[in-house]
Amino acid sequence: MNRAPVTNSTQTSSPAQSDLPRPPALASFDAVVFDFDGVLTDSEPMHAWAIRETVRPRGWDFGHDLFINHIVGNGDEHAFRMIARVSGHDQPLSDAHMADMLATKQSLMLRGIQEQRFTVHPGSIETVRRTAALRPVGLCTGTVRNTIVPMLRAIGLPIDVDNPTLRAVVCADDVTRNKPDPEGYIKAAATLGVGQSADARRRCAAIEDSPTGVRAARAAGLFVIAVGHTFPAEPLLTAGADAFIQRLATIQID
Repeated sequence: MNRAPVTNSTQTSSPAQSDLPRPPALASFDAVVFDFDGVLTDSEPMHAWAIRETVRPRGWDFGHDLFINHIVGNGDEHAFRMIARVSGHDQPLSDAHMADMLATKQSLMLRGIQEQRFTVHPGSIETVRRTAALRPVGLCTGTVRNTIVPMLRAIGLPIDVDNPTLRAVVCADDVTRNKPDPEGYIKAAATLGVGQSADARRRCAAIEDSPTGVRAARAAGLFVIAVGHTFPAEPLLTAGADAFIQRLATIQID
């Protein structure tokens, strides 16, 4: 399937790569928490497709810039409310309408997984596995569990209690407040055995690709490594990332 890459079309020039803060090796942390969409997989285009197909019968639509700059990383409910506003729907969405759209989008996502409408970022699965052999590894995502579980299975990282590569998987429906709230990262870090002190949390790394996710991990007190799969360095560092790498495959593990 041919589709345009998800990039920020409003990018400005970024600092030279040599001037960007590089992260330490992942093994130097006590635990590591990965985001999913945009970090391990190039799945944001599938989310955009499912959202667009969900709102199309209502006569709503959205542009690429709106999706990248205001929807990515913020969860489905935020997305539908944002699209409703820009499409001229001034009334608050009812619980019934929201539930219907969430269910439709979920069904489309499962279809998209079956149709392989997403790809895996090169080296991402190997990075997770190699890191998990050295340190506790978890996942913190703004996507719902019914989508994440089949996606993890599809990319070869099934949730397996007998051999858990991912010792913590926190999804949108596991928290009361989605990113940029820090609740998900706090829960993931605690599940991995990270202490509650500020020093302990800074010894846990979070790997994110969006400013929203960076803000969530930063607010949780974690050391935030931003990866440039979706956004350039500048907005990620401005959001609070401690370090930046262009591609996850280039990160040092040990």
